[in-house]
Amino acid sequence: MPREPNKALRIIVPLIAIAGGIALAIGVGMSSKRTSSPAPAAPPPAQQQAQQDQGAIEEPAAQESLELADDTSSLQPPGPIAADAGAEPPVDDAAPNESAVDSGALAARVYLGDVPPVVLGSLDPALGFELEVELTPYGAGVSSAKTTNHYVTIRDRVNAQRDAGPAENYTIQTIAEQAGATADGAPITYRMSAMGVTAITLDGERIELFGGSYGRVWDIERHSPNEAVWKAEIIDGETGEAVAILRRTYTLNTGSFELIVAQSIENLTSDPIAAIWEQFGALDLPRDTSGYRLTMQRVRFGYRRMSQPSTIHADGALRTRDSYLSDIQRDAEKRRVSEAAWPHERYDDAGSLVWTAQTNRYFMAAVYPVGQAAQDLPLGAAVRSAVLFGPNDGTRDDDRLALRLSTPVFQLAPGAQQSLDVAFYPGPKDDRRLASGDDPGATAVELDKIVIHNMGGFCAWCTFAWLADILLAVLRFFTSLSHDWAISIILLVICVRAALHPIFKKSQIGIQRFGKQMQRIAPKQKKLQEKFKDDPKRLRLEIQKLMREEQVSYAGLFGCLPMFLQSPIWIALYAMLYTDFELRHEAAFYGIFQQFGGWTFLADLSRGDAFIPLPFSFELPLMGTITAINVLPLLLGVVFFIHQKYLTPPSTGTMTPEQEQTQKIMKVMMVVMFPIFMYNAPAALSLYFVTNSTLGIIEGRWIRAHMDAMDLDGTQGPDGRKQVTNTAGAKPTLEERLRARLEAKHPPKRK
Repeated sequence: MPREPNKALRIIVPLIAIAGGIALAIGVGMSSKRTSSPAPAAPPPAQQQAQQDQGAIEEPAAQESLELADDTSSLQPPGPIAADAGAEPPVDDAAPNESAVDSGALAARVYLGDVPPVVLGSLDPALGFELEVELTPYGAGVSSAKTTNHYVTIRDRVNAQRDAGPAENYTIQTIAEQAGATADGAPITYRMSAMGVTAITLDGERIELFGGSYGRVWDIERHSPNEAVWKAEIIDGETGEAVAILRRTYTLNTGSFELIVAQSIENLTSDPIAAIWEQFGALDLPRDTSGYRLTMQRVRFGYRRMSQPSTIHADGALRTRDSYLSDIQRDAEKRRVSEAAWPHERYDDAGSLVWTAQTNRYFMAAVYPVGQAAQDLPLGAAVRSAVLFGPNDGTRDDDRLALRLSTPVFQLAPGAQQSLDVAFYPGPKDDRRLASGDDPGATAVELDKIVIHNMGGFCAWCTFAWLADILLAVLRFFTSLSHDWAISIILLVICVRAALHPIFKKSQIGIQRFGKQMQRIAPKQKKLQEKFKDDPKRLRLEIQKLMREEQVSYAGLFGCLPMFLQSPIWIALYAMLYTDFELRHEAAFYGIFQQFGGWTFLADLSRGDAFIPLPFSFELPLMGTITAINVLPLLLGVVFFIHQKYLTPPSTGTMTPEQEQTQKIMKVMMVVMFPIFMYNAPAALSLYFVTNSTLGIIEGRWIRAHMDAMDLDGTQGPDGRKQVTNTAGAKPTLEERLRARLEAKHPPKRK
């Protein structure tokens, strides 16, 4: 007996959907439960410095020798800072400092005293800055970078707008610090600062420039609200005479996230010098702990293809921060050198590096050249990883990853100066902002290409990023008309359902017709089953013959096609709504719910709807972090249940009790599990599904009313018109078909 397709589809398709959801949940769970090994012990400062001195390089081909196989400095940044460094004996500014860095011929001059806070920009929106950047003497780098107009939570934003309470500005970059101890047990602190200079190599001799237990090597020359100038001197360790001077000028303009870092080295000697500049780039950004805790912290590169040198290409590897941490941990355990993050064989046809960045769900920190797009990153000869391991608590949330950038070897003529100017962008991952020209350098290097609506991970290939871009363009068009994202999402649902309506209608008619036809032939089918119960092959042939005679056909039975056509849209829409910056802290329906005492219901379409915020949070399997009672997923379950009523075909009367019970279980699981998987999804996506199912109910009722006027119980064509057959059950002749058409147009008058 052939297997009825309606039973198979009603069982297999829900199983596939549930299996996909479980696979997604497992992947999420795995990404949120990463393990890490205990942090390797930090070497004593003297040992670490000696190891670093061994790694000095003279030729570009020797880049790999920066980290030796037994060099744990690859795990800790250069420049350990003693916890009690301030208690060290004073050092004469003018005197040579032979013990400051190493025992070589060159050293960095050490400066006395502490530097007062050096802050650029402001968190006061009235001053027009987009950032508040605090600089640190450690490497003359960035200690923190906070946004002026973006906040951690929607509650912070509401409080800031209404001046109704504390409001925490979103912090994109923070200095990394890790407490440690020397071999003799003395406390010591390791630090990494974004953009901090780690060292300079002059004629093969590496001079430490980050600063450490030996003192401060960067001095502030001048400082204003939008500019700060740092200076470091390289001196002859024997005579104390200046050999080279390094300067770094930070400039932050109002209305811009672009921090210009003009940096240079000047040769003060009468001899040429071969030099290599080393510094940190971006540090990893905070992990977004909302929702499913999907790993969105990534390391990205923009480069020119060798085959297309005029085009800047954004890498599609989408390697996560945790992936780099795992590699570093594994290499540390095996006592081997970690491979460079750039250049790397995974980037096909790669030419020169243009920009490098670390990103999370909505923000990014990128380093790129200043000026026209024709320039390349002067620090792009090699990009390596540096890490500070946090507590061994079973996760990597507290570990910190930095990118270390270095130049190729360059020559400094006597009295010459080499500029290595770059820009640093700690700001929103907003493609329209990046392409607008508000941050000229970012626009010039096409930094907007870093924005990609892809969830990454094991399902990166099925995210349909190209479709997500189309959906975003449609939503932006509707938003330009409605000025509200929630209304635009509803309009998108209407467009999608209108486009799929012909297919959906035809599939429903096919399902209903097939069900009624199978009911009609059920008695004959039962007799055949009794007659040929011992001959399955003959039974199958007889049933096929019966279906041909009764004109029951599988043709037109494609009831699951609309679901399969919508699945790519759902997946792409999820990726787009989860990653698009424009939805962050965007209220639905013109913020009408926030007029009721600042109610947070649908105040942020990028998170759960927060119908009832909870004063605490907790974790649930398959659901993630629960911070509020979300009503839209629950409403979705109710609407989805009602929707199923209008999609379920009538029973064919041939299902066994076990099959009917299995079908009921599948329905219940779909109704219950779908809202669970959607509980922490962005409210924008829940709104899409609720609207889609509601319109599906209305559409189903309309199709049902249309089908009631059709003869679905008899033999008919695809258009629903009854076909005439002769007494033998054969195909009607031309004369019979013409007579039937005439009778349909001119029915005989009743007496």
